[in-house]
Amino acid sequence: MLHQLGNFVAPKSNTDLPASWIDDHNRLVSEVSDRYQQIGRTVRIEDENRVEIISKSGVKVVGQPDILVEEVLSGPEKSRGIIVEAKTGRQRSKDRLQVMLYMMMTNAARSISGISNMPDGQLVYKDGTVLDIPFTEITDDFKKSVSRLLGIVALAEPPDPRPSGYCRFCKFLDICPSAEQEGHSIIDETDDF
Repeated sequence: MLHQLGNFVAPKSNTDLPASWIDDHNRLVSEVSDRYQQIGRTVRIEDENRVEIISKSGVKVVGQPDILVEEVLSGPEKSRGIIVEAKTGRQRSKDRLQVMLYMMMTNAARSISGISNMPDGQLVYKDGTVLDIPFTEITDDFKKSVSRLLGIVALAEPPDPRPSGYCRFCKFLDICPSAEQEGHSIIDETDDF
């Protein structure tokens, strides 16, 4: 249900993805991880980074950052860990939220070695754009927002949707009970054509 409501339906396997996307993504992940390894950082890629967390509301949240750059705890090169997501498409606001969630999750996960403090985040796009996300963006307010969202997801029944101008973009418009209950059609009608 969360996947449908949040519009985050992930492909079931790599066979559900176009081969060109897989090649582009793997190439970008390899380039970025090589850059970090060349400066002496320990890097883990994709499957090695799978995180499963059970929230306080009982919701299982699963994530798999593309790249995890382990922290350096001592010496002159001391630095935080970094969660890196490689993106082959255009920039979207949900990319930043994805990395911020991964930052929270890896910090909370006992199964992830190499991260003992809140990591920084980074988005790397195919066009060369790099967006850094400092750990300080994981504020108490952000954590509370995530907790509230997961509390809603944990409800036995989803909350009633509230019709708005955005309904026309919804995948579930045709079956939305709220639109029918409100007694009006979200889709405008015209006699002009």
